[in-house]
Amino acid sequence: MPPETPSRPRAGPRMMSNTPIPIINFRTNSDFPASKLPASMCMELADHLVPFDDAEYSSCTLLKGRAERVLIPWDDHLAKEMDYAPCVTHDGVDYMVGTIEDGGLLVPHHHQSGGRAYWLQSKLHNAIYGQVRYGTVLQKIHEPLQVMLPPPPSNDASSSSSKEPEWTSVKLIKWMATTEAVAIKEMSWEHIRSQGAQLAEDPIKEVGAMQYLQNWVNANANHQGLSADDPHRDITPENNHIMMLMDLLSDDDHLYSITPFAKHGRLLDIIEGKSRFSEPEARYWMRQILTGLAVLKNAGVTHRDMSPEIAW
Repeated sequence: MPPETPSRPRAGPRMMSNTPIPIINFRTNSDFPASKLPASMCMELADHLVPFDDAEYSSCTLLKGRAERVLIPWDDHLAKEMDYAPCVTHDGVDYMVGTIEDGGLLVPHHHQSGGRAYWLQSKLHNAIYGQVRYGTVLQKIHEPLQVMLPPPPSNDASSSSSKEPEWTSVKLIKWMATTEAVAIKEMSWEHIRSQGAQLAEDPIKEVGAMQYLQNWVNANANHQGLSADDPHRDITPENNHIMMLMDLLSDDDHLYSITPFAKHGRLLDIIEGKSRFSEPEARYWMRQILTGLAVLKNAGVTHRDMSPEIAW
């Protein structure tokens, strides 16, 4: 008999683009050991959440009452945007001299900072208890510099004269900007205390969970009890696809949660800017999301609010 001709798989029913996708809500997970029990008893057994430990935040000072000069690595594009960008050379490297406005310098007190501080800059967006600001990591200069700066350019013709312009002495430049950008969530203690019981979002629990994950990942990196060929075995604090805390600081007015800055924005922004994803693009994003969820599962944490709005 001639070999059978392989038949082509039958296509399943096609769903029109304007047809709503059916959604099924399950009362419990089918793999939960007590799934055969009555719902009331099942919820009683399942609804015992283990609380996170209270977050440990370090004290800090938001310097007020004066502006600070700062060295910024020379950048041609940035120099063109600045009205006044005097150049100085330090240790053979060219820098611009910028200004940190009053209330824009956040200095941690803990010794682990290693002379690090944060330059609070433009507002990115509002948050429930405050706002999120763009920031730059600063490094303290071991021996503060004193430099002479040229006067800013003047367009006033009446000011032109043969007199040599006076240079300005800037005393003790203490900070040098790095190229590391951060997002600084600035939460008002007053709002937390007055509204915390009324809103579902609890910033204290949020930072407690983030600090727990930070400690867990640091302690379990490359030691997760996985087989040698498991792709998750090589997850490290740098590639776990979870937004980690860099610092958690507090003063009398605000709680500051500091994380890396995601320069490409949210996944939601990317989705809204494209008509569709190709399969390689979808795999690229889903692999990161699933890797992050795998780390959470191994850490014993469930994320209850996954959405493109919080994927960066």
